[in-house]
Amino acid sequence: EWRASLVASLRARLRRCVACASPTSSYCKLPALAMSNHLDAKGEQYALLAPDKDEPDSTSGKRSAMVTTGVYCAVMCINGGMVGAFGPSLECFQRSTGLTQGELGSAVLQNRLAKLGGTIVWASYASLLQRSSGNKGLRLNSHVAMAANLALLAAGCAVLGFTTSGLTLQVMMLFSGASYGFTDSACNMLTLWLWQDDARRQRSSVALINAFFTVGAFVTPMLVAGSLHYLNDTVWPAFHSLAALALVSAAFLLRLASPTVPKADVVTDAVQELEMEVVDDESSMDAPGVGRKSSPGTGSKRKGKVSDGEMDAVEGAGCIRCCRRWKVAILMFMTAVIGFFANGCEHAVATWLSAYGVRRCKLSEETMAIMTSNYWTAMATGRLVWALCSGIVPSAWPVLVVNGGCCLCSTVLLAQTSESMLWLGALGVGVGVSSTFPALITLLPECNVEMQPARMATLQLCASAGEMLCPFFLGIIFQFRRYEWFGPVNFWQQAFSLSLLTAVWISMRFTRRSSAP
Repeated sequence: EWRASLVASLRARLRRCVACASPTSSYCKLPALAMSNHLDAKGEQYALLAPDKDEPDSTSGKRSAMVTTGVYCAVMCINGGMVGAFGPSLECFQRSTGLTQGELGSAVLQNRLAKLGGTIVWASYASLLQRSSGNKGLRLNSHVAMAANLALLAAGCAVLGFTTSGLTLQVMMLFSGASYGFTDSACNMLTLWLWQDDARRQRSSVALINAFFTVGAFVTPMLVAGSLHYLNDTVWPAFHSLAALALVSAAFLLRLASPTVPKADVVTDAVQELEMEVVDDESSMDAPGVGRKSSPGTGSKRKGKVSDGEMDAVEGAGCIRCCRRWKVAILMFMTAVIGFFANGCEHAVATWLSAYGVRRCKLSEETMAIMTSNYWTAMATGRLVWALCSGIVPSAWPVLVVNGGCCLCSTVLLAQTSESMLWLGALGVGVGVSSTFPALITLLPECNVEMQPARMATLQLCASAGEMLCPFFLGIIFQFRRYEWFGPVNFWQQAFSLSLLTAVWISMRFTRRSSAP
């Protein structure tokens, strides 16, 4: 009787699930369907269950997960330190290697492109991890791959600290960029896998590791400045410190167990299997001279006929899958757009704020240097606050809306020529963009959509594209001396992303209420 009970359970909840899994809803609870305890004719269990968890509530399991998260924080601190140390070290690199500013600029661009390549490599490796999770013959370890990249990063940092060869400098920046892209993507994805059973801890842990990235970018420029002043115009202490931290982190990763790779979406797979079974049954009845195969004790009840309940279940299951695909597509488009404009605004303001203040507002270079430093301080403070509060807030949606509104109002102030308004605008943008990207990473899991490696790579590639293209576009505008466009360009970017975010959020809340029983 297991199948009849299965179809009855699916049919009873199907209308509510169809509305729940619509393209604008994120609250589909399909895994909670009462399908888990039915047995087939052969005595095998037909289960529709979430992947088994490795007892995350145990004390030892939580302690191990917290230690692993701490190591990920150290890795992100190394990545942020690399980004923060490059800028202040360029003048020293030019003097020690003899490269021109154009050649150094090309090396920095190659570093960023290599970072994109590392992101793609990690996405491919993580997809292979998921596909081979049940294959005992193929053993892949994410921590071993991260340790290898950290070793490569440590070698690059050690060489960058004392090299006098321009070619060696360019090659090491290329390798360090690839390692940076690989480990940055790996830390975010593995943190989601590590806390896949706890949405609040997942959100707070992602916020924490991204906060440590900002801490690294904040500390290493001070180390570079101190070494330039006190150690005879050298920058090796900052890079050698990063190399040592990378080796220590690699050693810890080799001793820690990798997070459990989540299995495929068993909901979709089981619904597809049910659909194929019903279609096969119907085909067998349509064939001439072929009777319906039934299990013992059920033939008199089924009477060789596919019930209306089964056919309704099949049609509803197909509708659910179609609507869920649209939902995933809409959410991915929204997160990619917001990530592009948020990171683009962050780096565009950081790059051109000083030039805008000097050229348009007639402020001194010293004043704008202090303002830029306080802009990064505001962003670092915002990320630390989000890391502390992310486990308290029930959802990332309101946070993203507040961040978008803060950026929108702050970019209006950036269009003013008053020094006080410029100060408020710079600090407001720093706070507004601080927690947007960490919140976006956990938004899909919060919406019951698995953050697959390809989706994570798409989000990070869009954010990295924003980092490169938005400052480049503003640079072209400044080349034509249209400095007054600095505020409006950033304003309309934030207005578009905030409108998209608000529309999707409101429609999801409306659909959730309308589909409630």
